[in-house]
Amino acid sequence: MIKRIRRRALNFSIGFRLAMGFTLIITLLLGAMGTAIYLRDREIFIDEFNSRGWAIVNAVNRYAYQVISTGDKKLLNGLVNSLVKEKYVMQAALLDLEGKVLVSAGTKDPIPPNLKLSRQISSSIVRDEKGRIKKAFFLSPVLSEEGALGGYLYLLCDFSPIVGHLKKTVDYIIINYVIACLTGLILVRYVIHNYVEKPVKALMVATEKVSIGDFSGKLEVLTNDELGKLALAFNKMMDQLELLFGNIRSITKDMIHNSDLISQRSSYVEKYDGNGLDAERKSEFMKDISTAARRIARMGNQLSSLVQQFKTNS
Repeated sequence: MIKRIRRRALNFSIGFRLAMGFTLIITLLLGAMGTAIYLRDREIFIDEFNSRGWAIVNAVNRYAYQVISTGDKKLLNGLVNSLVKEKYVMQAALLDLEGKVLVSAGTKDPIPPNLKLSRQISSSIVRDEKGRIKKAFFLSPVLSEEGALGGYLYLLCDFSPIVGHLKKTVDYIIINYVIACLTGLILVRYVIHNYVEKPVKALMVATEKVSIGDFSGKLEVLTNDELGKLALAFNKMMDQLELLFGNIRSITKDMIHNSDLISQRSSYVEKYDGNGLDAERKSEFMKDISTAARRIARMGNQLSSLVQQFKTNS
């Protein structure tokens, strides 16, 4: 199965594979960055939520002791009603020393019956059936300046605004993540197509022309990078091959000419020898044959020298 996938991957162009590789890297980096941003914002909002809850508790603690000491219902109700107007506060209640509710305002959620009443401040979170944070309550002893315990202040705070904001943050990250990935894919594909695929395809076309003996094709050198240097080296190779094959063509043409000359002179001598061909004429023809033969031998040496420029395994 893995070998089959690898074979299919090898069938794709180098530009496509590079584009997919870079896109995968961009996707992973953006995903990691988005996750880090979400977790950071989540911790910030949770800390803000806790800090705000305790700030409210500490702000009203001394006043709450005075109100509880008076036993005035109007002041007690005024205090808890002012607390539920605060952001996040769903319910506020003042408890006596035994944990019984003196006054309450806000939602009618029942106050947990098993609250641990102590002189230490405490808090706890309430989760829904899916395990997500839904609410949190804060329980603080109401103390006088001298440290006398007068009762307890209970606050139930709503975590849903933060959950909603975090959900919007996730949606925002996902939308931007998708846009960034698509944009990155398009840009990477464009860059690779223009600066990798096109030069490579041009080199392939020129190489195919060389394979059929066409040395006229030259590559356009547009950059000074590795591909540009490769194109420059290919052009130099083409110039050398064109010069080499031009020399071979010229030598071959001379060899054919001299071979024809030898053939003509030999045929003439053979035809007319003893039939009116004088010695001077025969000597001239034999000289032409000898000269042409030496030229052919010299051109053969030149061809051998040219061939030796090619490095082969044999």
